Amino acid sequence: MIVLGLGNPGAEYERTRHNAGFLVLDAAREQWGRSPWRRRRDAEECRVRVGREEHRLIRPLTWMNRSGDIVAALLRSGAGPRDLLVVLDDIDLPLGRLRIRPEGGAGGHRGLQSLLAALAPASVARMRIGVGRPEDDTGAVDHVLGDFSPEEWGRMDVMITRAVAALRVLLTAGLAAAMNRFNGLAVPWDSPAGEVGRDDAGPSPGY
Repeated sequence: MIVLGLGNPGAEYERTRHNAGFLVLDAAREQWGRSPWRRRRDAEECRVRVGREEHRLIRPLTWMNRSGDIVAALLRSGAGPRDLLVVLDDIDLPLGRLRIRPEGGAGGHRGLQSLLAALAPASVARMRIGVGRPEDDTGAVDHVLGDFSPEEWGRMDVMITRAVAALRVLLTAGLAAAMNRFNGLAVPWDSPAGEVGRDDAGPSPGY
Protein backbone atom coordinates (compact mmCIF):
# COMPACT_ATOMS: atom_id res chain seq x y z
CA MET A 1 0.00 0.00 0.00
CA ILE A 2 1.02 3.60 -0.53
CA VAL A 3 0.48 5.75 2.57
CA LEU A 4 0.37 9.49 1.92
CA GLY A 5 0.91 11.75 4.92
CA LEU A 6 -0.23 15.30 4.24
CA GLY A 7 1.58 18.41 5.43
CA ASN A 8 3.67 21.39 4.37
CA PRO A 9 7.43 21.25 3.77
CA GLY A 10 9.88 23.36 5.72
CA ALA A 11 11.10 23.62 9.30
CA GLU A 12 8.63 26.38 10.17
CA TYR A 13 5.70 23.97 9.63
CA GLU A 14 7.29 20.89 11.15
CA ARG A 15 5.32 20.84 14.43
CA THR A 16 2.11 22.51 13.26
CA ARG A 17 -1.33 20.92 13.45
CA HIS A 18 -1.59 20.81 9.65
CA ASN A 19 1.45 18.51 9.58
CA ALA A 20 -0.16 15.71 11.56
CA GLY A 21 0.14 13.44 8.53
CA PHE A 22 3.88 14.05 8.27
CA LEU A 23 4.30 13.47 12.01
CA VAL A 24 2.53 10.10 11.90
CA LEU A 25 4.61 8.90 8.94
CA ASP A 26 7.82 10.03 10.64
CA ALA A 27 6.90 7.99 13.73
CA ALA A 28 5.94 4.98 11.62
CA ARG A 29 9.27 5.10 9.82
CA GLU A 30 11.12 5.24 13.14
CA GLN A 31 9.27 2.18 14.44
CA TRP A 32 9.46 0.16 11.25
CA GLY A 33 13.16 0.13 10.47
CA ARG A 34 14.25 3.75 10.03
CA SER A 35 14.48 3.46 6.27
CA PRO A 36 15.85 6.78 4.97
CA TRP A 37 13.63 9.34 3.31
CA ARG A 38 14.60 9.67 -0.36
CA ARG A 39 13.65 12.59 -2.58
CA ARG A 40 11.44 11.62 -5.50
CA ARG A 41 10.71 14.78 -7.47
CA ASP A 42 8.02 16.56 -5.49
CA ALA A 43 7.90 14.09 -2.61
CA GLU A 44 9.94 12.21 -0.03
CA GLU A 45 9.51 8.46 0.09
CA CYS A 46 10.68 5.55 2.18
CA ARG A 47 9.84 1.87 2.05
CA VAL A 48 8.97 -0.09 5.16
CA ARG A 49 8.13 -3.72 5.86
CA VAL A 50 5.12 -4.41 8.06
CA GLY A 51 4.40 -8.08 8.55
CA ARG A 52 5.18 -9.83 5.28
CA GLU A 53 4.49 -6.89 3.00
CA GLU A 54 6.48 -3.86 1.91
CA HIS A 55 4.72 -0.52 1.85
CA ARG A 56 5.59 2.96 0.62
CA LEU A 57 5.37 6.00 2.89
CA ILE A 58 5.20 9.27 0.97
CA ARG A 59 5.26 12.90 2.10
CA PRO A 60 4.28 15.28 -0.73
CA LEU A 61 6.45 18.41 -0.84
CA THR A 62 4.15 20.43 -3.09
CA TRP A 63 2.37 22.34 -0.29
CA MET A 64 -0.92 21.20 1.16
CA ASN A 65 -3.28 22.60 -1.46
CA ARG A 66 -1.37 20.84 -4.27
CA SER A 67 -1.22 17.41 -2.63
CA GLY A 68 -3.03 15.94 -5.61
CA ASP A 69 0.01 16.48 -7.84
CA ILE A 70 1.78 13.47 -6.34
CA VAL A 71 -1.36 11.34 -6.71
CA ALA A 72 -1.57 12.21 -10.38
CA ALA A 73 2.04 11.04 -10.76
CA LEU A 74 1.29 7.81 -8.87
CA LEU A 75 -1.69 7.10 -11.11
CA ARG A 76 0.48 7.58 -14.19
CA SER A 77 2.95 5.05 -12.75
CA GLY A 78 0.24 2.40 -12.43
CA ALA A 79 -1.07 2.85 -8.87
CA GLY A 80 -4.82 2.86 -8.34
CA PRO A 81 -7.12 4.50 -5.78
CA ARG A 82 -7.39 1.22 -3.84
CA ASP A 83 -3.62 1.23 -3.37
CA LEU A 84 -3.73 4.52 -1.45
CA LEU A 85 -4.33 5.60 2.13
CA VAL A 86 -4.21 9.26 3.17
CA VAL A 87 -3.26 10.40 6.70
CA LEU A 88 -4.33 13.97 7.47
CA ASP A 89 -5.34 16.40 10.21
CA ASP A 90 -8.97 17.11 11.14
CA ILE A 91 -10.06 20.13 13.17
CA ASP A 92 -13.55 18.67 13.65
CA LEU A 93 -12.22 15.75 15.66
CA PRO A 94 -11.10 16.37 19.25
CA LEU A 95 -7.36 16.23 19.85
CA GLY A 96 -6.35 12.59 20.11
CA ARG A 97 -9.28 11.01 18.27
CA LEU A 98 -8.81 8.98 15.09
CA ARG A 99 -11.35 8.33 12.38
CA ILE A 100 -10.67 5.86 9.58
CA ARG A 101 -12.95 5.72 6.55
CA PRO A 102 -12.85 3.87 3.21
CA GLU A 103 -14.05 6.92 1.28
CA GLY A 104 -15.83 10.26 1.60
CA GLY A 105 -15.63 13.91 0.66
CA ALA A 106 -13.00 16.52 1.42
CA GLY A 107 -15.08 18.27 4.09
CA GLY A 108 -13.24 21.54 3.54
CA HIS A 109 -9.70 20.14 3.81
CA ARG A 110 -7.80 21.60 0.88
CA GLY A 111 -5.14 18.90 0.77
CA LEU A 112 -7.73 16.15 0.58
CA GLN A 113 -9.73 18.23 -1.90
CA SER A 114 -6.68 18.35 -4.17
CA LEU A 115 -6.22 14.57 -3.87
CA LEU A 116 -9.85 13.86 -4.70
CA ALA A 117 -9.70 16.14 -7.73
CA ALA A 118 -6.76 14.10 -9.04
CA LEU A 119 -8.59 10.82 -8.36
CA ALA A 120 -12.06 11.83 -9.60
CA PRO A 121 -14.47 10.16 -9.80
CA ALA A 122 -12.89 7.68 -7.37
CA SER A 123 -12.44 8.37 -3.66
CA VAL A 124 -9.65 7.30 -1.31
CA ALA A 125 -9.33 5.68 2.12
CA ARG A 126 -8.28 8.08 4.84
CA MET A 127 -7.14 8.24 8.46
CA ARG A 128 -8.12 11.54 10.05
CA ILE A 129 -6.05 12.75 12.99
CA GLY A 130 -7.97 14.94 15.42
CA VAL A 131 -6.28 18.27 16.16
CA GLY A 132 -9.35 20.02 17.61
CA ARG A 133 -10.85 23.42 16.96
CA PRO A 134 -9.49 26.65 18.45
CA GLU A 135 -10.99 27.62 21.80
CA ASP A 136 -10.76 31.34 21.01
CA ASP A 137 -11.55 33.39 17.90
CA THR A 138 -8.52 32.10 15.97
CA GLY A 139 -9.53 31.25 12.41
CA ALA A 140 -9.27 27.72 11.07
CA VAL A 141 -6.29 28.49 8.81
CA ASP A 142 -4.28 30.19 11.56
CA HIS A 143 -5.17 27.37 13.93
CA VAL A 144 -3.94 24.52 11.74
CA LEU A 145 -0.82 26.45 10.73
CA GLY A 146 -0.01 27.14 14.37
CA ASP A 147 2.23 25.03 16.57
CA PHE A 148 0.83 22.70 19.20
CA SER A 149 0.99 24.10 22.71
CA PRO A 150 3.26 22.23 25.18
CA GLU A 151 0.17 20.56 26.71
CA GLU A 152 -1.16 19.62 23.28
CA TRP A 153 2.23 18.26 22.26
CA GLY A 154 2.20 15.86 25.19
CA ARG A 155 -1.16 14.64 24.04
CA MET A 156 0.03 14.47 20.43
CA ASP A 157 2.68 11.96 21.48
CA VAL A 158 -0.12 9.69 22.69
CA MET A 159 -2.14 10.27 19.55
CA ILE A 160 0.79 9.62 17.19
CA THR A 161 1.57 6.36 18.98
CA ARG A 162 -2.06 5.32 18.59
CA ALA A 163 -2.13 6.38 14.94
CA VAL A 164 0.93 4.25 14.14
CA ALA A 165 -0.68 1.30 15.92
CA ALA A 166 -3.84 1.83 13.86
CA LEU A 167 -1.78 2.04 10.70
CA ARG A 168 -0.11 -1.28 11.53
CA VAL A 169 -3.50 -2.95 12.02
CA LEU A 170 -4.78 -1.46 8.78
CA LEU A 171 -1.76 -2.67 6.79
CA THR A 172 -1.76 -6.17 8.27
CA ALA A 173 -5.43 -6.92 8.98
CA GLY A 174 -7.30 -4.53 6.71
CA LEU A 175 -9.31 -1.34 6.82
CA ALA A 176 -12.36 -2.82 8.54
CA ALA A 177 -10.27 -4.21 11.40
CA ALA A 178 -8.62 -0.85 11.98
CA MET A 179 -11.97 0.96 11.88
CA ASN A 180 -13.54 -1.43 14.38
CA ARG A 181 -10.65 -1.14 16.80
CA PHE A 182 -9.78 2.56 16.66
CA ASN A 183 -12.76 4.63 15.47
CA GLY A 184 -14.36 6.30 18.46
CA LEU A 185 -11.70 5.05 20.86
CA ALA A 186 -11.59 7.58 23.69
CA VAL A 187 -8.52 9.15 25.23
CA PRO A 188 -8.20 10.12 28.94
CA TRP A 189 -8.62 13.85 28.33
CA ASP A 190 -11.47 13.53 25.81
CA SER A 191 -15.04 14.64 26.55
CA PRO A 192 -18.19 13.03 25.14
CA ALA A 193 -18.99 16.22 23.21
CA GLY A 194 -17.66 17.02 19.78
CA GLU A 195 -17.43 13.52 18.39
CA VAL A 196 -18.70 14.39 14.91
CA GLY A 197 -16.04 14.21 12.21
CA ARG A 198 -16.25 15.86 8.82
CA ASP A 199 -17.00 12.65 7.00
CA ASP A 200 -20.31 12.64 8.88
CA ALA A 201 -21.03 16.37 9.09
CA GLY A 202 -21.65 19.11 6.58
CA PRO A 203 -18.85 21.11 4.94
CA SER A 204 -16.54 23.14 7.16
CA PRO A 205 -14.69 26.26 6.07
CA GLY A 206 -11.73 25.29 3.90
CA TYR A 207 -8.30 25.15 5.48
